[in-house]
Amino acid sequence: ERARLLGKPFSAWLAGHDRHALLEHLASALRHRGTTRATLDTRLSTRRGQGIDVRLETLAAEGTNDTTRVCRTILLDVSTQRAAERALIRERDFAEGLVATAPAIVLVLDTRGRIVRINPYMETLSGYRQDEVAGKDWFGTFLPKAEQKRIRDLFRTAVRGTRTAGNVNPILTRDGHERFIEWYDNELRDAHGNIIGLLSIGTDVTEKQQLRLE
Repeated sequence: ERARLLGKPFSAWLAGHDRHALLEHLASALRHRGTTRATLDTRLSTRRGQGIDVRLETLAAEGTNDTTRVCRTILLDVSTQRAAERALIRERDFAEGLVATAPAIVLVLDTRGRIVRINPYMETLSGYRQDEVAGKDWFGTFLPKAEQKRIRDLFRTAVRGTRTAGNVNPILTRDGHERFIEWYDNELRDAHGNIIGLLSIGTDVTEKQQLRLE
């Protein structure tokens, strides 16, 4: 209720007791003398002890006499926004965990066929590190010359929006050995629906391929 708030220190409702950050926020607003709005993201505690994510937007203003200045603050509830951000972070961390631990190749190429990312499994299989191959042409770096045109044509088909699956081709490891990989591709799109690259998942089928050829 209003009566329980008036005259009380605002810092009493800070969930993390972050009084120093609040004082810095108010000092910043006062330094700018009402010309610039100071912003602070923090958490408040409700009467029931629940935490609420809020944003404080503060401007300095003249007080009741010529010698005092006050801060006028808009308090915005950003709980929904913060919950969505935390959900996105959890989703990102989950996806990163899958990429890091998947027992398969995860390969990301841009629309020109340059390497954006390989996962740890691919690093181990190929002998190359991510920082060594990032930005390089996938076809010239990893494919035997005899396969480069065929696979490049398949790539062009995939980045035009036609999904390819089950293609098998050899790749060259750092020490010159061939490993046969079965690929499943999916185009990557930006927020406007434009294709910005290709995600390929590859399974090492070298032993199966050798048995088939014997």
